[in-house]
Amino acid sequence: MGFSVMFILAYSLIISSGTVYAAQTQGRGWALDTKFDTLRTDNVHGQRYLEAQGVVARSGSDTVARRVIGVDETGPMLELLDKSGQALPPPETGTLYIGPDLGEVYGYRTGDKVSLTVGDSILMLTVAEVAANAGSQAVYVDRAALAGALALPVDAWNGVLSAEPVAGGGSPKTWQQYLEELDRAAVSNRMSSVINQATGCAVGIILIYLALLINFQDSTRDILILHLMGYKAGAIRKLLIDIYRPLLWVFFLLTLWPAVALVRSIQRSLSVQTGDYIPFGTNPLVILGVFVLLNLVYMAVQATFNGGIRRILRGEAYAEYTAE
Repeated sequence: MGFSVMFILAYSLIISSGTVYAAQTQGRGWALDTKFDTLRTDNVHGQRYLEAQGVVARSGSDTVARRVIGVDETGPMLELLDKSGQALPPPETGTLYIGPDLGEVYGYRTGDKVSLTVGDSILMLTVAEVAANAGSQAVYVDRAALAGALALPVDAWNGVLSAEPVAGGGSPKTWQQYLEELDRAAVSNRMSSVINQATGCAVGIILIYLALLINFQDSTRDILILHLMGYKAGAIRKLLIDIYRPLLWVFFLLTLWPAVALVRSIQRSLSVQTGDYIPFGTNPLVILGVFVLLNLVYMAVQATFNGGIRRILRGEAYAEYTAE
């Protein structure tokens, strides 16, 4: 089970990196994301938004800090998408769009009633939809409603997505810089996956080796007696060592579902602890790969004990091992 957990977790981290990267690059066509320290109310070329820090809470669950982004239009710069890839309209007053992290990690669902605290105001909202390509740790609401909660002019904004630089200063982030940030997060996940794979392999080898070593040490006398009865080394191996392969298969199948559930729980806990969304992902090929690797590890350890049987038979220390 430890072997399965390590490898399923490793592959899930790799899959999650690709999932997050793909989601946060879809529906976006901007070249510059410019944020301003001061509020603006003028018109500029681009897709304007109002961003603030807030706290989302659902009855009976923990509060979650999120970036609250007020939007009132969709377009080529940013188009929020649902799980099937269909474009979502701008959120209506009294509703919000959540990211998949709130759904998978915290259990939020479409139709849930939530409270959103921004500034000194609390908004009671309904989850209208899950935006599959939502930004990191972001929820989306109507811009005018967010401005009202913050006691700002209805057309206030402090960020704009555009194809060209926007006059008035600000702190622009280029599309390339945005992709580099996503790449760094993906590299971190891939490094973690390599560590898990190496640890899983080491754990598997050590535990299988110890299990066979205990059996082997207890079976030395039996090996020599079987040899005296005319059994060859290969036949002795099948009787005393190979019997563990079916047990390995049985326990792999018995612990597969608990291993998957544990990995899902680990990734949910990591998402909560780090604040980074790490979605769970696996597929039948991953499970098959774990099974094949486990058998390869078993075969490698088994070869060590095959050599041990031959050494005992070559030594022919029958009296020493067979005496009562």
